[in-house]
Amino acid sequence: MKRPMLVSGTAIGLSSAILVLAGIRLLPLLLLGAVSVFIIYFLKPLKLREKIIIPTVCASIILSCIFFSAYHFTKIIPAAKLDKTITDVSGKIITTPQETATGIKFILKADKIGNSKSSTKIQVYLNNGSDIELKLYDYISLENTRLTIVRNEHNKPDATSVSDDIILETTATHFNYLWENEKTPYYYCLHFKERITEQVNSYLQPYHAGFLLGMLFGDKTEIDPDITNDFRATGIAHLLAVSGLHTSTWCTYIITLLALIRVKEKIRSIVCLIFLVLLCIVSGFTPSVMRASIMMAVVLFAPFFKEEQDALNSLGFATAILTLQNPYIITSAGFLLSVFSTSGVLLSNRISVYTAKTEGKLKHKLSIKIFRYISSGIIISVFTSIFTLPIFAYFFGKFSTLSPIANILCLKPAFWSLLSGVIATAISFIPLNITQTISVYIFKISTIFSNLVTGIANALERLEFCTLPIRKEYFLLSVILIFVMVAVAFLVFKANNSKIKKAIVLSLCDIIFSSGILIPCTESSPATIYVTNVKNGINVTLRQGLKYGYFNCGASESSIRYPSLPTAKIEDLDLLFIGNSNNSTDDITEYLTSCSPKTTIVTEYAKNALNKSFIDLPENTIIADSYTYNFNKEITIQIVDTYPASCVIIKGSKKTACISYGSNNDLEFIFDAYGKPDVLILSEYSSDALPQAVDTLILSSDSDIALSNNISALKNQTKHFYATAENGDIKIIL
Repeated sequence: MKRPMLVSGTAIGLSSAILVLAGIRLLPLLLLGAVSVFIIYFLKPLKLREKIIIPTVCASIILSCIFFSAYHFTKIIPAAKLDKTITDVSGKIITTPQETATGIKFILKADKIGNSKSSTKIQVYLNNGSDIELKLYDYISLENTRLTIVRNEHNKPDATSVSDDIILETTATHFNYLWENEKTPYYYCLHFKERITEQVNSYLQPYHAGFLLGMLFGDKTEIDPDITNDFRATGIAHLLAVSGLHTSTWCTYIITLLALIRVKEKIRSIVCLIFLVLLCIVSGFTPSVMRASIMMAVVLFAPFFKEEQDALNSLGFATAILTLQNPYIITSAGFLLSVFSTSGVLLSNRISVYTAKTEGKLKHKLSIKIFRYISSGIIISVFTSIFTLPIFAYFFGKFSTLSPIANILCLKPAFWSLLSGVIATAISFIPLNITQTISVYIFKISTIFSNLVTGIANALERLEFCTLPIRKEYFLLSVILIFVMVAVAFLVFKANNSKIKKAIVLSLCDIIFSSGILIPCTESSPATIYVTNVKNGINVTLRQGLKYGYFNCGASESSIRYPSLPTAKIEDLDLLFIGNSNNSTDDITEYLTSCSPKTTIVTEYAKNALNKSFIDLPENTIIADSYTYNFNKEITIQIVDTYPASCVIIKGSKKTACISYGSNNDLEFIFDAYGKPDVLILSEYSSDALPQAVDTLILSSDSDIALSNNISALKNQTKHFYATAENGDIKIIL
């Protein structure tokens, strides 16, 4: 087998992803399957016995199971035991405290939780009124603090936070300052990062400073939200997450420069390794920088152990090491961007060899340089965008149709902006008037390039067809089918190297992938409602194809998130309903301005509440307590807000859903007047019985019944029972 570490790294990554998504309950089955195949392979002769690919995959899966089990029982379980407990915590602050709208946040490395010693990282949100300004490495204590597992928007443990070993979080109102902790080399690295951040902020406006610091450290806290949205829509968000693309580009520049003066290959690798160490120090060992640097370092170490460098094998080794160290790293967008962008760069380097024939036909040196620059830029941009596209699709819910174009136009200017910004920052630390003046002009060069990049991204983002929405379930299914097809094709066609068969397999893969993206965008996809986990009311999203309907029925907490509202310009918010609304002015304004609903229906009660908040409703607003709206040919929406019924009835092709949000609702009257629904969604409900049994019952987190002892009576009247306080977002297909 030519690349054993690439195969092993891929197997470890996939098995870790399966275990993280499915949980520890799947570990025995996966482990038993790998061990069984491993034993059978050696007991019974097979045609592939001379190959070591099967035992390598099995051994990798077994290793992944062992390390996942160790991580689960030594870190996850101890943290889970502390969930929802109130205790004292003491430790040192290991990240720079950042100001938020409600206070400050930082990560505390606890050395004592309650009466037990610990080394757990805790995300702390501090509502602090003290005059003491907290700093890096301050040692503090928090008394009677409620610890909880870090959860995502679906009310489930947040795997992304766990990928950084941050499992617990807490909100505290005060702290006790104990002492300033003893400085370590790590502290000085973090402090140096702070000094660089302060220096950049002193020379640049926040808009440009956030962009430069994002590319340098992968720190998105100071980046303008508009830049982030534009970069995600155009598929170049990897520029703001230090990835393998960054480190490989830096190292390419260094290697090219050293090659011009005829420095030996191993010396070039050593210089690049030193640079990566310095990059980690300067960034304060930011996780994304560490991951990308480790991957690149493994690639650079290859020449010291083999005569021929195999970068893909080295990448597989780095992936295996990082994933075994923390299996949850497989859920980190930064880690996956590092892996996939590096893969794209490495493959583009192989493709670039074929452009040498065209270069040989050119006569002038200048034309050769221009051709090489343009061709390399195009090839790297295209392959990088193709390889990172699945990551953007999964994490951000968007498929950027213009990603290759955006990468071609923005990749080089972005790195010129970064390069000039780094040079300007380094010069600015020299305490001489002339160097200060020079750094100002170089910073201006950096801002010119950053304005060019952000301008291009903004212009492309405004195009209607810039992005397509992604439905994760369809997307994952298409990816799984492609993996299965490729695996089968490898086994079937290994002996027969037929170009026609390869072309057929690639064509089928393209069809599956395109179907996974395009079919959910059509009205042929089933209509779906999402009941979101919010407080004091109900928020429900109706979605079919590219059309949305959003129903705010008294929820006082915003829940704008995927898949609640449109993520791509090509999508429409067809209907916005505001019922017994308690939302803040900012929330309602965001619904109306950012999504521009075609039709807005507001009840008389909600209108009075909105008038008190001085919210101007659009011209297409319908003020009505009773209204029937045709969402499309299959779906009819009936809105009723008159005593004794405050409800929304959504009639689909197969099922009917009723959203009951009135505190004085008469369910028997609703069932008699509008028919018994298949799906009943209850808010502000206090009874322990329904007039008739229903197929599916969903209780909002504010329902009194959710806190009563009679909940079993309701469960007996339904086939499927959900509580948003326990189950998070709930998806129902109509």
